[in-house]
Amino acid sequence: MRRSLFKAAFAATTTLLLLSAIPHQQALAAPVDASTAPKQGSVPNGLSVPSLSDVEHQQHDKDDESRAMDWSCKTTKQHPKPVIILHGLISYGFQSWSFMTDQLTAAGYCVFQLKYGQIPGMPFIGGLRDIRESAEELEAFVDKVLEATGAEKVDLIAHSEGTVVSRWYVKFLRGKDVVDSVVSVAPVGRGTSLLGLVGVSKLFGWFNNATDIVQQFCTSCIQLLQGSDLLNQLYADGQEAVPGVRYLNLVTRNDQVVTPFSNGLMKIELEELPDDLVSNLRVHSDEGNAKKTTIAAKNLIIEDHCPDDKDHSNHFGIFQSSFVYFATDAFFSGKTNPEESVQCSMPSPS
Repeated sequence: MRRSLFKAAFAATTTLLLLSAIPHQQALAAPVDASTAPKQGSVPNGLSVPSLSDVEHQQHDKDDESRAMDWSCKTTKQHPKPVIILHGLISYGFQSWSFMTDQLTAAGYCVFQLKYGQIPGMPFIGGLRDIRESAEELEAFVDKVLEATGAEKVDLIAHSEGTVVSRWYVKFLRGKDVVDSVVSVAPVGRGTSLLGLVGVSKLFGWFNNATDIVQQFCTSCIQLLQGSDLLNQLYADGQEAVPGVRYLNLVTRNDQVVTPFSNGLMKIELEELPDDLVSNLRVHSDEGNAKKTTIAAKNLIIEDHCPDDKDHSNHFGIFQSSFVYFATDAFFSGKTNPEESVQCSMPSPS
């Protein structure tokens, strides 16, 4: 009896911690047509979900589409690559990225957003399906963006679960051929320990049963846990970065979902390590008799650059921060030290 209670408690706690990934300010997104909805997964019995009228769904669909992307946008010489934004776990819609979308659009980027990983019965919530399937959705979406814009490559910005989706796409699908840069915000990296609950549950032998409960409606929730089969497969070769792709990881020490936060830092064997917080990956390639060295990856921690920005020093606030925008803009512009361009607040309108 006590063991059963422990299992139920772990499942409930796991669900609550992962469900905390729903930012309160997000609006409901549009439904998926039932005929084309993903077949995997379903709404578990007893789970209450909000309902909207058809008119409300259509309005949300229209609002989200107009804010999230302009399919007539054409890239420029200054910003030749379209930007695709990926949400995190259990995301309602596009509005959570409105700050970044507005800033990048105003700066002249073509910005697109993908809502991925929906399951039947909960079409307005993204990020629930198997991450490998979500990566295939990303692959199809990237192809659509490239065709619409005429660009040869894209840049990706991903938050939380989206960082794993993007890494899978780049490493195992066609991403390495068409992605130039990846910005990961509050990256999951090597997975979350859920404040140590994963280890404790395994110690007491009720991890598998508890995760079976969660997996009924959120396959990705289990895949994001430290030591999951998916993450073990993703990093089986010991490499987090794919040669030829640039990476910027924007992390907060106060991450309440990815624990410990250091799991989100790219761990790469380096020839030089200026310090333990900001690191450069040097990738060498032979060109004739010469060796070319390029900066491929960098970790930046918001508290090291904007220590007074308490509102954005957490898993959800960071992707709405000026820190992320300025670092991302500099990185996409080809700067190898984007931290030098960081501002901790937006300039006042002149």
